[in-house]
Amino acid sequence: MGIDLVERNRVQRKISNYGIESDSSIILGRKIALPGLLDYTFSSEIDVPDEQTSTPLLDAWENQDRSKLMQEYHIRFKEILEDTGFPESYTNDEAVLSIYENLFLTIAKNIADRTSFNRFYLEEYINALEFEYPKYDIMGFNTLQEDSVSLNESILQLDNTNEEYCDALSSTRRSATITGVRMLIRAFVAERAINCIQIFDTFHTEFMTSELFAKAVFSDIKLEMNKYQSSFADTLQDDLFSDIKAVAAKYFEIQNLLGSDEPLPTTDKNAMIELIRQEIQELYKTLFVQLRLVSLYLSMTWDGFVFDILLTQGVYSSGTDPETGEVREKEFDSVIGAIKAKKNEPYEKNGEWIYGVELQYMGGLTIVLAECVGTGAPAKDADGCDTTKTAGNYQKAKDTLFASEVYQNIVSYIFPLKDIITLFTVYNLAATSDPAVFSATYSGKHVTDLFSETKLSILQIFLSSLYGGTEAVYVDPFLEKLKT
Repeated sequence: MGIDLVERNRVQRKISNYGIESDSSIILGRKIALPGLLDYTFSSEIDVPDEQTSTPLLDAWENQDRSKLMQEYHIRFKEILEDTGFPESYTNDEAVLSIYENLFLTIAKNIADRTSFNRFYLEEYINALEFEYPKYDIMGFNTLQEDSVSLNESILQLDNTNEEYCDALSSTRRSATITGVRMLIRAFVAERAINCIQIFDTFHTEFMTSELFAKAVFSDIKLEMNKYQSSFADTLQDDLFSDIKAVAAKYFEIQNLLGSDEPLPTTDKNAMIELIRQEIQELYKTLFVQLRLVSLYLSMTWDGFVFDILLTQGVYSSGTDPETGEVREKEFDSVIGAIKAKKNEPYEKNGEWIYGVELQYMGGLTIVLAECVGTGAPAKDADGCDTTKTAGNYQKAKDTLFASEVYQNIVSYIFPLKDIITLFTVYNLAATSDPAVFSATYSGKHVTDLFSETKLSILQIFLSSLYGGTEAVYVDPFLEKLKT
């Protein structure tokens, strides 16, 4: 089991083969191990930060001369090295390719090292996790219930006032199908978060907003729905995954008629991926609390986390040692190794204090610098930390840095940190997919099958809402299969 980065934005994944139980009422909907491996690929579109978001890297990738080793992100990296002042011996194509590969591998190693130090590898932390609803609303059921009621009211009004709206389903059934798809997406996202909790606790959860994460969730749903289709082919009316994608498309059609300015997705698949993106935008903010992740990161932006944590060398903590009771601490370098964040000492110029931050390449070469005029001289508090005013002055400089093209090129395009962290969640799920290799269970279920009953219940509600109104007596396709 494992993953291969076939291309920079294309992942090949191998997991242990499985089916969906359809013959036993006790474990109906659970995953059952099958011989062999499942091998499939998925890709993402990494936007170039300094171009329009409608110009994805994937388009450029597919149109490039494949005989050339230097790709667009290599060329941009080369330009930055040249602008930084590196000599030709460092910026010729061969050198750039070598430096890029070494830095990419360094990032992977450093992300793995940071994750391996996480507190949730300790039994007392992992065993203390609780997922029982309503004590912990990991999937955001409460919000979904409120949204479903509001959507039902909006659809009912639309049905009564807008002649363009046409639907065979009642407003109640339509809102229920849409809520069902949203619940299903959230189940897959929550399942990934719980199975990869060490990664989610080590890094700011905004990494989930990467395109690769959305595509990974889409790929997981597609695979598992196809497994359901195979197991319940005799009793399902139509293609299950096609029904799910069609409902996602209907949701955006409704939103458009309700006045949304967002363009309509061009295909059912695109609609499903866009809905996944929207659900991730909601969940990444709430997982901090529901999974009791590192609260320090809750108040940080993604850019702030990258600068202050990922690119800054320092001592970081994760939990307490069970034997000594002391805080567990370890020093880590910048995840990019040779590229580091640096806060410069403020200096006075013409009666004003200048605060600056920068990205440096090893040896002290400045890649990009941002400075601003502060509101006064720097000061420290009793603990030796920057006062609120001083921290605010630095923050203004950071905001300027974060808005710069070079900074975003490095952390979002040349070395897309969100995507690289996402790759570790893909690898983690692949590595734990075989019960014979990774046998950990929770409440008697394998860790990759924690949401089996939840998913089955969601699908039952979804299909009864979609098809129940068209039949005199609706027959649950999953329960019906037990009779055959």
